[in-house]
Amino acid sequence: LALLWIVPLTLSGLLGVAWGASSLGAHHIHHFHGSSKHHSVPIAIYRSPASLRGGHAETTYIFSKGGGQITYKWPPNDRPSTRADRLAIGFSTVQKEAVLVRVDSSSGLGDYLELHIHQGKIGVKFNVGTDDIAIEESNAIINDGKYHVVRFTRSGGNATLQVDSWPVIERYPAGNNDNERLAIARQRISYRLGRVVDEWLLDKGRQLTIFNSQATIIIGGKEQGQP
Repeated sequence: LALLWIVPLTLSGLLGVAWGASSLGAHHIHHFHGSSKHHSVPIAIYRSPASLRGGHAETTYIFSKGGGQITYKWPPNDRPSTRADRLAIGFSTVQKEAVLVRVDSSSGLGDYLELHIHQGKIGVKFNVGTDDIAIEESNAIINDGKYHVVRFTRSGGNATLQVDSWPVIERYPAGNNDNERLAIARQRISYRLGRVVDEWLLDKGRQLTIFNSQATIIIGGKEQGQP
């Protein structure tokens, strides 16, 4: 289970991050001036929920008007694969379009998770092996400069999203279990290939609810439109 806790974020302003830290209760402040940082700031990682029982550390990032971007790259031999993820982020912004957090798998796998602002509303897209799955809170406008808290959970291909005290939104896409997802994937293969790929699909089908080999985490950043 991967956990990400992010606290106060203002695009082109203040970005506070707690990505589970080994030094519980620690607080770090970093200033950036319209630049990107790659694996150079203490973003610490928790690999299990038990690690957060004693609290969590917080790292605050302050950006100039030019914005900034923080990138964490997992070591090649330590890239986690998760069946479930939880993400919490607190922020304030006036931007209508921005990517707040994006997690990508190793090159060639195509798995990803992205939390973004689109037309002033929060949405999440992710893909763990079949189709893009999207979930959005369409009732809450969050680019009003006020502080908002967003909570997202993923379990296989299912997802929940909550903004502040609004009701929890649930998303259960077609193919909620491995067998159904395998059938969806099989439909995408040319009939003439038939049994040539069937064995591969059986193996792949067991992974279609897993976010495989998380490689890169991008937090905050220069304002950018939704891909």
